[in-house]
Amino acid sequence: IPGILNKTIEAILAIGLSNYDFIWRTNLSSVLDFAGLAKYIDSLCVSSMFYGGFTGLSVDGSVSFASGAGFLMSRDVAIYLVDNRDLLRWDLIDDVAIGALLEPKFGITHIERCWVQTGNEDFAGLIASGIFHFRCETYKHERTTEFMKAVSKALS
Repeated sequence: IPGILNKTIEAILAIGLSNYDFIWRTNLSSVLDFAGLAKYIDSLCVSSMFYGGFTGLSVDGSVSFASGAGFLMSRDVAIYLVDNRDLLRWDLIDDVAIGALLEPKFGITHIERCWVQTGNEDFAGLIASGIFHFRCETYKHERTTEFMKAVSKALS
């Protein structure tokens, strides 16, 4: 705190928001099915005012947020985030701080994901069901890369 939050803001600024309709913000222990993400975006009935991801609730229960493991923002929401970065709670963990700013204005859409727990999940079935985000983080990252490779293999 506030390193990842600052990196998120700076990365959004660096990519040039006029080039993208949506931004997917993720962490290093996630694997995305890009075709599945594109299909999900194409299925949306909106192209603006969208903030969504796997939803969580802050420890004290006061903030709904999209998990920092992966969340989607339409361009206007990303612009709102960077334009109002001075209103962010820089003392909170990044995804909670972003949720505290965005959720009251834009709401939040839940997006399912698979948190890979064994490496033996039915990846093909999950992908067929529309899951495109796979969280592969394990305790002390002992098996994170192994799980990431398993998901990547299923996607190829």
